[in-house]
Amino acid sequence: MKGERYVDSANRCLVDLASRLAYADMPETLSTYEALRPYMRLKDVALFGCLDRFFLCVAVLGRRDLVHPWIYDRCREIEAAPDGYLDLWAREHGKSSLITCAGVIQEVLIGFMGIVANARH
Repeated sequence: MKGERYVDSANRCLVDLASRLAYADMPETLSTYEALRPYMRLKDVALFGCLDRFFLCVAVLGRRDLVHPWIYDRCREIEAAPDGYLDLWAREHGKSSLITCAGVIQEVLIGFMGIVANARH
């Protein structure tokens, strides 16, 4: 599971929430973020950022320019099937923001502790 190192008994429900939001529309997702964010600990934000790339972009990285239905749908497509596709989108449609920038940040959040743990042995 993505972000397993951030899971504890208090935030385990975020894993299920992220799974449900993967199929929700953008307004429902944004209202969920708005309701949830004030109560999240740093560990919860890290976990949810690992599980939900749109949350990472919008709520963590502050990329409000990515709040658009078309970009939201592309983000969910990328999350569902991240590899094996050629993304032929026009310029300025979020490819670099969603795939390159947010994707790399998400991978670092997910895998960094594994690298650190292996380096200690």
